[in-house]
Amino acid sequence: MADGGGDGEDQELNIHLRLDGPSAAAARALAASLRLDPAVDLAGGTHLPHVTLLLGVFAGADGVDALDRVAALLAEGVAPRHRPPTIALGPPRPKGRYAFWDVSDAADVGALAALAAAVVFAVKPALRPAADPSWLGDLPAGERAAREEQRRVHGTLNSFEFYDPHVTLGYGASAGAVATATAGAAAAPPARCEAAAIFVSALGERGTVAAAARTVAVPLRGRPP
Repeated sequence: MADGGGDGEDQELNIHLRLDGPSAAAARALAASLRLDPAVDLAGGTHLPHVTLLLGVFAGADGVDALDRVAALLAEGVAPRHRPPTIALGPPRPKGRYAFWDVSDAADVGALAALAAAVVFAVKPALRPAADPSWLGDLPAGERAAREEQRRVHGTLNSFEFYDPHVTLGYGASAGAVATATAGAAAAPPARCEAAAIFVSALGERGTVAAAARTVAVPLRGRPP
């Protein structure tokens, strides 16, 4: 991970939405029932349940550190134009060595995808082009080429048509362990909430957001059409 925090230094950041109290409690209980690796620790409170909008390495500028610069770009370019989206969560599913709690409502997915796209455009002046992740070479040639073109134009590999809104519940020792854990999990309780703000925090290992991390919240102020 990129170390940073001072003026002009690059920082790895997680731009995300957070669940409200009842939905966060449901996420922690569901994560505890999976009994996976503590690298992602929702149940113990080390990490916060969240829906990522964009991960990346960002640059500070003009004496402003990267986290504050990104928050300012969001406050100017996204917050006035977007209403708080709704997040409805369905059953957990395995995704390789991760357990995801997917956003289940198609309308919510569409609204979150639009918000995530707006985030990419707003923070582009500060976003460094994404490095090659370990999985990029394993993708089919067509998808790999599309992601590489997205990076060339926008600096990111996981946005737009590749955006997949979810809460990460856990990380396992193997894909098989995660598949077994999610298959045996108790039925997920209904969880639906409104995300009133975008949060910017340091990016933790495995895509986590540490509860103790410095964070800036950017309230969403868009009005109904």
